[in-house]
Amino acid sequence: EMTCAGKPPSFFEATTILAFKYFLEQNVDYAVVEVGLGGRLDATNVITPVVSVITNVALEHTENLGTTIEKIAWEKSGIIKQGTPVVTAVQSAALQVIKIQAKEKNSLLYFVDARKIAGVSCSLEGTRFQFEGKKYFTTLIGAHQAVNAALAIKAINVLREVGGVLLPQRALSKGLKKVKWPGRMQIISHKPLVVIDGAHNPHGVTALIAATKTIFKRRKIILVI
Repeated sequence: EMTCAGKPPSFFEATTILAFKYFLEQNVDYAVVEVGLGGRLDATNVITPVVSVITNVALEHTENLGTTIEKIAWEKSGIIKQGTPVVTAVQSAALQVIKIQAKEKNSLLYFVDARKIAGVSCSLEGTRFQFEGKKYFTTLIGAHQAVNAALAIKAINVLREVGGVLLPQRALSKGLKKVKWPGRMQIISHKPLVVIDGAHNPHGVTALIAATKTIFKRRKIILVI
């Protein structure tokens, strides 16, 4: 019988254990492991990553993570491990917290500056942008997805430099062109045009509103569930 700190594992802890066991049995080369809540005390944080990625820091789950951006950033920085590179697009006060944590862990910090992502163009087909001298297209819709994609590109480039991962540029570009994310600006009908999005916190809703204003010029009917 499994126990975690003397108690039976939670649903998330149990499914995390099952996922890791499955990855081991399937002999995967690399696994992308997303934190469930926070980072420092999350069940997924038992692993030692090849590279850590912190996408953004917003006021969410404040009852568990703290009521300030700095406190939440500190909890999320708990995924940074000794000598392991970390990639982030976080700005404002949260970035300073991440810098301190990376320095304490002797981890190289790679920062993706959203202001340096050029040529961002969004349509119903996807998003075009330029990052570090190369042009990309992703099927994900919205200017915020250019930042997300650039963060993924940077993480893969770090894997190439630090981890010696042999991943061709054409494979990276192909992956961005074919990626699908159900429930994120997903078009489920063209006539009439119907789009669904699972934005569930202020940060996500802000990105959704910005994307709809940019892309959809006609009158909009919004149903919130």
